[in-house]
Amino acid sequence: RPASVHEVRLERVSLRERSEFVLARLSVSRRMDFESLFPEEATRLEIIVTFLAMLELMKMHAIHAEQGEQFGSIVIALAVEDVSEVRFEGLDEYEHAAEKE
Repeated sequence: RPASVHEVRLERVSLRERSEFVLARLSVSRRMDFESLFPEEATRLEIIVTFLAMLELMKMHAIHAEQGEQFGSIVIALAVEDVSEVRFEGLDEYEHAAEKE
């Protein structure tokens, strides 16, 4: 019986880059559906990291999210006047901690 061969591809998705992406999209349109952030070919990891980026941005009071009903669409909105006000120092710390593991 031949040995099984598995190829594992390492996909790197930066929390900081996804946070900047969300803010860039919201700087054009101050409100949008969460689902509109993803092309059809988005990977599971991209979706998860983007959701984590949203949580970090909410913690920093840069955005807020609304969900009108259970299982309804999540609408995200910019909570700052200017996206250049948002500082990402904490995100760098988080990324370095994850890389050490």
